[in-house]
Amino acid sequence: RRALSLDGPTSLGKSLEDRDRLDSVNDSLSKASSMLAEAKRQTLESEQIGIDVMSDLRQQRETIIRSRENVGLVGQNYSFAGQLLDSMTRRAQQNKRMVYCIGCLMLIMLVIAVYFLQQGG
Repeated sequence: RRALSLDGPTSLGKSLEDRDRLDSVNDSLSKASSMLAEAKRQTLESEQIGIDVMSDLRQQRETIIRSRENVGLVGQNYSFAGQLLDSMTRRAQQNKRMVYCIGCLMLIMLVIAVYFLQQGG
């Protein structure tokens, strides 16, 4: 009966030990709760960083796709421009030959006219 009562000297020592142990457990629980809260904060921060990175990657992907499409259009336009320049060059050469031919023809006509003027006079 004495061991069960709270009046004995051993129960007071045991009660202090229990109280110390309870304080120790409360401190440990408080530290663990703080660590858990910090881990949760870091997790949420990491998740937000991941979302931001995914958003940036999505925008970069769209930019790359648009750039690829634009490069294709530029390539098509470059090909068309090259064909157009080739066509213009051919026409310019034809026009040049035509001017030489007309010049030669006029020179021949001039020579013939001078010949006939000298013969007639």
